[in-house]
Amino acid sequence: MGFTAAGISPTTVTTTAQGAQAPLGFRLAVPQGDNGIAEYVYIKSAGDIKVGNICGQSGVVPYNATLATAELDATKVYGVAQVDIPSGSFGFVLARGFCPKIATASTTAPAEGNQIKAGQVSSADGFALANNVATDARVAGNLGHQLTVGVADTTVGAFTYGTAMIDCRG
Repeated sequence: MGFTAAGISPTTVTTTAQGAQAPLGFRLAVPQGDNGIAEYVYIKSAGDIKVGNICGQSGVVPYNATLATAELDATKVYGVAQVDIPSGSFGFVLARGFCPKIATASTTAPAEGNQIKAGQVSSADGFALANNVATDARVAGNLGHQLTVGVADTTVGAFTYGTAMIDCRG
């Protein structure tokens, strides 16, 4: 993880009692060496968000985030969590660039090179699914493309995780 001139780490998570470390919606650019620049957005979690989960708009309050549901338009997706953000806490989600951890499901994991969208797996939200961009709605839901197929990594969490290049515009 690169150093930022803002003096804020994209892995910092604080509770409501500790307070926000930046304004909601704040964008943080972080160098990732040969992987370019990563852009993070600061959110408040409206539910538990785990590493790799895709999160988006929750209700009508800007930058209140919850797990993204199936077919959520990319303009309503904030990004992919790279750290756990408990409900009611503040933290950064990766919005643009190389995504080292994105949750996939072993039964419906996107293949390498697949376009991806936010989706639901066995009634669980916040997963990357293959996106067949055959309709306008699916083009609008495109979040980027999968680089590697998801594999289990119990040192990180309970999901299967792949890598991706993402562009979440929420």
